[in-house]
Amino acid sequence: MGKTINKPLEKIETTPLISLKHLLGIIIAAFAFILYAQSISFDYTLDDVTVTKENKVVKKGFGGIADIVTKDYWYGYNNDLRVPEYRPTSLLVLATEWQFFPENPHFSHFINVLLYALTCWLLFLLLCKLFEKQHLIIPFVCSLLYVAHPIHTEVVDSIKSLDEILCFLFFVTSAFFIVKYSSDNSKVSLTLGAVFFFLSLLSKETGITFLVAIPLLLFCFNKGAIKKILSITLILLGVSGLYFIIRYFVLKDIPQTHLESWLNNSLYSTTDFMIQRATAFGVLVRYIVLLIFPHPLSYDYSYNQIKMISFSDPLAIAGVVIYVGLIILGIILLRKKSFLAAGILFYLVTLSPVSNIFLLINSTMAERFMYIPSLGFCIIITFILIKITGTKTIKSKSQSIAEFVKGNTVLLSILLVVTILYSFKTITRSQDWKDDPTLFGHDVKIADNSGRAHYNWANTLLISVYPKEINPAKKDIMIRDIINEFNRALAIYSNFPNAYNYLSTAYIYQGDYKNALLSLDKYNGIRTVADPLIHSNYAFLYEKTQQYDKEIAELDSVLKYNEENPQVHLNKGLALGHEGKDSLAMIEFKTVLESNPSSVQALKNLGVAYAKKSDYKTALEYFNKCNAIDSTDMENINYTGMVYQNMGDTANARKNYEKVARLRKRK
Repeated sequence: MGKTINKPLEKIETTPLISLKHLLGIIIAAFAFILYAQSISFDYTLDDVTVTKENKVVKKGFGGIADIVTKDYWYGYNNDLRVPEYRPTSLLVLATEWQFFPENPHFSHFINVLLYALTCWLLFLLLCKLFEKQHLIIPFVCSLLYVAHPIHTEVVDSIKSLDEILCFLFFVTSAFFIVKYSSDNSKVSLTLGAVFFFLSLLSKETGITFLVAIPLLLFCFNKGAIKKILSITLILLGVSGLYFIIRYFVLKDIPQTHLESWLNNSLYSTTDFMIQRATAFGVLVRYIVLLIFPHPLSYDYSYNQIKMISFSDPLAIAGVVIYVGLIILGIILLRKKSFLAAGILFYLVTLSPVSNIFLLINSTMAERFMYIPSLGFCIIITFILIKITGTKTIKSKSQSIAEFVKGNTVLLSILLVVTILYSFKTITRSQDWKDDPTLFGHDVKIADNSGRAHYNWANTLLISVYPKEINPAKKDIMIRDIINEFNRALAIYSNFPNAYNYLSTAYIYQGDYKNALLSLDKYNGIRTVADPLIHSNYAFLYEKTQQYDKEIAELDSVLKYNEENPQVHLNKGLALGHEGKDSLAMIEFKTVLESNPSSVQALKNLGVAYAKKSDYKTALEYFNKCNAIDSTDMENINYTGMVYQNMGDTANARKNYEKVARLRKRK
């Protein structure tokens, strides 16, 4: 028998079914989607309705496309709110959503989450191209930090902020193809890069910063010679020119100004240029603080949440020192083509349009403004973490996730801790965006000095919560809280028309018609837009306060807008009756019967008017007609008895009085 020789097994090289880069990309996208998946069940919040169910153009679905591409951003929502903003892409997406899923916030939230996941995946691929000569750990860390950062909750959880999502998504896609073009010289890649850059501009005006950001990235990461980068920049400049031409013709009839309101931007509360800029630098410091430690977060930083400060204030001094330092450091490092320079300068460039330093905008501060600049912050943090941990950035040949983790244990451990903390905050903060009562009720405690925060909380209680409460004691407590919140808002910002208007409504619910009338007077004195309902509101309150002559005057104003409204004619008839002008009242009641012959109130009050004139026969005709429609109307039956009594028919009078007594016993 021959001897068996056992040969050692040869190591067989295997190729993974999916590359490490693609696996990490899938992890990034999946994590982004899962992190915000809960928001799919959320309702409309804050100003979502302005681009959905209260937007006449979006609600047309595909039928609104022509208006979307040829009108300003706010055209479909409010003709009185016209500002020079042209952002058709988000409205086109929302109109498409409405075409297939009308008034469905859940589908819109799903699209937001999906697009956010897509953005993060493409961002990872872009960073892989930028760092193609270095280890995958760099784009992975940077992308994961971006995905998890809680400051993005306002954008992802708000349907209205689809414009921010699309602006950044199209930038990332544009940069990806332009970087690709820098290496393969493909005209297709260059064309796609230009097209997506154009779409970014059509999503939001801040996309113009990418005209600088894209060449900056190309230079910092050695993606082409200076001549090539300049040629790409010229192409992007040409695309920008096309955008501005289109924008000009769309917006040429709209005043080229923003709403200079204290309520929106506290900086407008002073005309002192230095105080405005000192406060703006203070806000810029707040952004850095929130990027490092994102707590607490708030949807509102309007007047007077951010206090005015001078350049002698430590916060303003810190802002100047930090940002001037960042500019100098960024320029110095730019010469060395350090990716830290890319992070610093990307942050500064994309922050500039919303900084309130060069131009005052329509907001003092907003977390959504950090959605794009936060990428620069993540690049900076990635650089710092790599330096601290001593992680090797040389491109590795590792092909498995196990090797990837093993080779970067320290850095990934730190990343895991940061990601868990960020994710916890992101998840809990997202829950605040469930609906208006949840968001406003939570954030009013954080933004206690904001007039708008108190107004929004009072308003949502008044409109959405109070009507559903069935417990009388709780309703009484709630209406007092609502009034207190409106008054708190007005104590902060007195020139607040809507606060006075809804405060008037709250006083009406409380039965305090005197204060309701005073609040309505204040609203009427400062309102800047037409309000056809104000005459009806005045008429109601004058009736409640027995000022019938003024009620009649207001009802006449209402009839100028709607002369065939039967309820207005009825109310006018009642007011004329109180004034003793029965003949004129009868004309109003007969006008009601012309359009509504079955109006019990008109029939009954006509009967009363004829009875006052001692025309008892005609009065009985109207009372009997009323009785034929509603035989249980005790007031009408009692009037009938009184007429019979005045006619001397005591038998029929007694019969009607006894019927009233029986009906009362049943109740």
